[in-house]
Amino acid sequence: MISTENFIVNSKLDYYDDIITGYLSRVDLKNKFVYSIYYVDIIDDQGKEKDISWLIDDINHYKNIAQQNEQQFIFMVDAKNEAPTYRYDLKNVLDTISINTEILVKDIIILSGAYHQFGDDIRYSYSPDIACRPEVTSGVGFDILPNYHFVSLARIAKHHRIAATIEILDRGLEPYGNISLGSGYYHNPSENNLLNYLVPERYANKFPMYIDGVVATHQRMLQYDSRDDKIITAFVNFVMETSFERSVSPYTWNVPFFTEKSIKPFAWGQLPIFVSHANWLQKIRDFGFDLFDDIIDHGYDTEPDPLTRINLCVDQLEKICRWSLDDCRKFKQDNMHRFENNRLILDELLLNYHNITVDNLQKTLDSYDH
Repeated sequence: MISTENFIVNSKLDYYDDIITGYLSRVDLKNKFVYSIYYVDIIDDQGKEKDISWLIDDINHYKNIAQQNEQQFIFMVDAKNEAPTYRYDLKNVLDTISINTEILVKDIIILSGAYHQFGDDIRYSYSPDIACRPEVTSGVGFDILPNYHFVSLARIAKHHRIAATIEILDRGLEPYGNISLGSGYYHNPSENNLLNYLVPERYANKFPMYIDGVVATHQRMLQYDSRDDKIITAFVNFVMETSFERSVSPYTWNVPFFTEKSIKPFAWGQLPIFVSHANWLQKIRDFGFDLFDDIIDHGYDTEPDPLTRINLCVDQLEKICRWSLDDCRKFKQDNMHRFENNRLILDELLLNYHNITVDNLQKTLDSYDH
């Protein structure tokens, strides 16, 4: 636990304290006292609520101290590396906290990688932290000419990733690129058990699919620092994002979620196609990235049906696979300035993403004053 006159950071994770302290120490709390807890201290790996009796006692203790000091007490869940929503992920636990601490749900902050909270009556603050991994750009340029039409990277097998990969295989596009799916895990290989019953029999011998071997917990940095030619010399990066509609992927985040997967095309000078939650791409465009709309029809982004959206994404991939590699190389050479500009925008984002988190958190904290 880290305690100051204006905030408490309470976590059972050793590495957590310095991270959140860096944000709370940079905002102007005025006459507020913030009690922050890390998401995984209240929700386990299966999305189930942990025992929070100790937390309720702790909140009530520090709330009383704040009130004695005539400070406004604020409770915050730091989930900036994830994308939980109050409605689908945190309702039970936050309602329990609210009832037992007399803190209104509408006055609780979720600091999150999620872009919205479905209009629910809770405060939230967006952070791009999980996306901004400088390791992705380390030692890799944007100007490499393609040797493959595409790369598709998916470490953990999820429903939407399996559906998209099967569609790629059914269309005979595998020879044009390199695909990983189920190539790693967070804690143990059972996290990819979906492959055992969602992959059709005709493809059972293909999975898991690997490009650069197993990427497990002790090798997790490999997911950021990928210098394998099969990955970085692809013309298209077929981005398999983490978030998708739960009607298809019931165990995924259910809101647009910007992770390091989405910065890789801009780091490595590739055309992006995004398999993600609907209406996601405006968030990418807001940063200023060129999505090469003259080549890729990103109309799939507004398609409300998630399975149709996957097929539309593969339509765009198939279109590029009909190009010759010489055509791909010529396009990149002729448009190198666009790839360079995307890399410059990304480099700037990697320098300033902490400021985005601080600015957004400041706005959320200031909203208590209105």
